Amino acid sequence: DIIYYRYDFYTLNYEMLSSKYKTVIEIQTKDIDEFFLIHIRNKKYKLYGYFSYLYFLLTRSRFLKKSFAFVGVTNEILDYYSSFFKPSICIPNGINLSKYNTIKKTYNDGKVKFFFIGTEGMPWHGIDIIEKLAEKIPEYEFHIVGINRKSKIDNLKYYGPMRYSDYIKILEKCHICIGTLALHRNNMKEACPLKVREYLAHGFPVILGYKDTAFLNDTPDFILELDFSNDELTDDHIQKIKVFVENQKNRIVKKEELSVIDIYSLEEKKIKFLRNLLK
Repeated sequence: DIIYYRYDFYTLNYEMLSSKYKTVIEIQTKDIDEFFLIHIRNKKYKLYGYFSYLYFLLTRSRFLKKSFAFVGVTNEILDYYSSFFKPSICIPNGINLSKYNTIKKTYNDGKVKFFFIGTEGMPWHGIDIIEKLAEKIPEYEFHIVGINRKSKIDNLKYYGPMRYSDYIKILEKCHICIGTLALHRNNMKEACPLKVREYLAHGFPVILGYKDTAFLNDTPDFILELDFSNDELTDDHIQKIKVFVENQKNRIVKKEELSVIDIYSLEEKKIKFLRNLLK
C-alpha cells in the first residue's frame, strides 16, 4: 500500500516504485549541505565525489517531487524541505529500550573517562573538538571508537572500528558519553542520532553539540548541550563541562527517564500518519 523509503540517491528503481505506489521518504539530514561535506570537501573521494555530487544535484528535485509525503526526524529538517509542500510529520529517531542493559557503573577513584563512537570522513562529528578538549582538560581521559588514527595526546586513545561486543567493554568503564559536537558544519542545530540513544539506554549522561529533538521541551539534567558553532573551545565550555562531570559522573540514567525516545510510542505515531495518508 505504501513504500517507506530512506532518503538517498535517485535511482530508476525509485522512479518505477514511486509511479506505482505512494512513497513516504524518511529524511535524516539537510541533504545539500551533507552531500557537499561528504562528496566535495572530503578529499578521499576526489573526482568521484564531484560526479556523485553533480548527479545528486541534477536528480534531487525529481526524487523529492515524486514522493507522496515526508517524515523528518527533526523540526529543522522538515522546515528545510517545506518548499515541496508535502504532507509531513516530525518523528525523532527512537530505540528499543528493552534491548539495552544498563551498564553504567559508579567509579569513585581514577580519572573520569569520556566515550565517543564515530565514523571516518564525517566532519560534523567534531573529532577535532574532542582533541582540543583532551588537551585542555588533561585530568580526564577520552576514548574514541571507529576512527583510525594515532593519538598525539596522552589522555586520548583511538581504537578504530570495533564490533559492539568489543567496544561495549570500553564503554562500561567510562563515565560520560559524547555525541556529535560540530553539527553546525552541516548547517544544523537540531538532531537525534541513534548512537546517543544507545548511550542513554545504557545509562550514560551525554554531552551534545546540538539540540536533541526528543528533549526540546524539557532538557533533562543528564544532557549537556553546548554551542561550538564558532569552532572554538572557550573557557565557558570547559567550565560547563567540569560542572557537568562533577554532577553526573556517577549518575545512572534510568529507563523510565527515557520514554520520549522509546521506539514503540514513536512507531505508533508513524503508523498512524501512514494510515491517514492512505485515506
